Amino acid sequence: MVCRRPVKALHELIRALLIQEHEIVLSTTENAIEFLISKGFHEDYGARPLRRAIERYIEDPLAEELLRGRFDSSAKVWVDKKEEDEDNLVFLDEAPEKSEPPATAATAD
Repeated sequence: MVCRRPVKALHELIRALLIQEHEIVLSTTENAIEFLISKGFHEDYGARPLRRAIERYIEDPLAEELLRGRFDSSAKVWVDKKEEDEDNLVFLDEAPEKSEPPATAATAD
């Protein structure tokens, strides 16, 4: 059984940085969390590779989207995993149609 605590802790750190620097709120679906766990957990190393998985699948692609101007300041960005795309997460500006509640309740004041 994989502990979800490291995923949520790193997600909160990224979310806080996005709010601080760009006023962007990040929410992840359960499908995205499961994807990150599958990519970031190793039987021998535990959750240590998780930081690299979050960097590879969330931070780097989201930074590219921000540089392209896809999301405005004060945006809410949803991270989801689509079944047809086996190795990537998607960034949405609206809640996914068949979404579960976000992994963390993300609100900005």
